Amino acid sequence: MQWFKVSCPVCLLGLALLPLCAENKAWYLSFGPQFGLVRSEALVSQNGNFIVPKDQRGLEDSVAPMGGGNVRLGFKHFLGQSKQVGVRYYFNFAGNGGAGVAQFVYGLGADALLNFIEVKWRGQDFTFGGFVGLMFGVETWHTAAALVFEGELVADLGGTFARQTHSVQFQLPLNVGLRLNFSKHQGLDFGFMLPLLYPPYAHYNKDLTHTQDNATLTLHRDFSVYLNYTYAF
Repeated sequence: MQWFKVSCPVCLLGLALLPLCAENKAWYLSFGPQFGLVRSEALVSQNGNFIVPKDQRGLEDSVAPMGGGNVRLGFKHFLGQSKQVGVRYYFNFAGNGGAGVAQFVYGLGADALLNFIEVKWRGQDFTFGGFVGLMFGVETWHTAAALVFEGELVADLGGTFARQTHSVQFQLPLNVGLRLNFSKHQGLDFGFMLPLLYPPYAHYNKDLTHTQDNATLTLHRDFSVYLNYTYAF
């Protein structure tokens, strides 16, 4: 504890004595791996009343891991003379896969940037900061889950169901994280994306008036964590 009380002020003093640098506007390319969770949720109604399905093995909610990667192309610029606050805009493409499901995401995003530390050391520009923003995206799902779920509904409730699938959906993820630049051109982004919308993936109905047995299946990516290498041109 005594070591921390002494070393912390020394480190802060050392950073303060280093020459300052400012991050410049630039086009950039960012790419890297990502990991997340996908959740399937089933909501079943019989004669207008929500029920607990008999076959819990097939119709219960489930969560599974998803892995993949993303690539972004964008432009960043900074405000004022200090250039500690900035904005970046980017196009994003991401692909994710898990057990029996694949997802692709296309979108346009914007982040607010704030640099906490900006120093020059051994001829290199170092900046450390954070970011927060939103992405307006479209996600496409590729899975047999809708067909499998329909078979489970028929086995559980009997009869036949009309299915309407929405494999292309609009999504609005929150993007937040930390960024480190270890040279004028190179850096790392560690981020967390949280999709905010819950659009249904498939609807099932026994009749055209939607008054009898029906169900809804929702596929949702709970979150995504990524580590991107970034190159500024």
